[in-house]
This record gives sequence, structure tokens and C-alpha cells, in this order.
Amino acid sequence: MAEVIQCPGCLQWLNLELGEARVLRSINSDEILYKCKKCGAYFDEDGVWEIVSFKGAGR
Repeated sequence: MAEVIQCPGCLQWLNLELGEARVLRSINSDEILYKCKKCGAYFDEDGVWEIVSFKGAGR
């Protein structure tokens, strides 16, 4: 079964096995961050997020 997570920025379900989200690991802690490849939001496993940029929708 595929591992999926929901992006709190665009609310899309992202399949990690298909590379729809990039997994970023912190060097100094055990925290795992994700970057949504659809909207550009960075977020952690708890859904705490920061929008860095959005891709234009339908343009």
C-alpha cells in the first residue's frame, strides 16, 4: 500500500512513492519536512506548514 500524505497548502493527497512530495530531513533533529511538488508548500508530519510559493493554477 502506498504512503500518502495530505498537503495543508493545496489539500491534495500526495503519494510519496510517486515522488509527488519531496522528503527533507533535518540534520540536527529527527524532524522530517515535506515539500509539495504541486503548490510548493513546506510542512511537517503534524501538518504545520509555511507557504513558500504557489504555482499558478490554470495558466
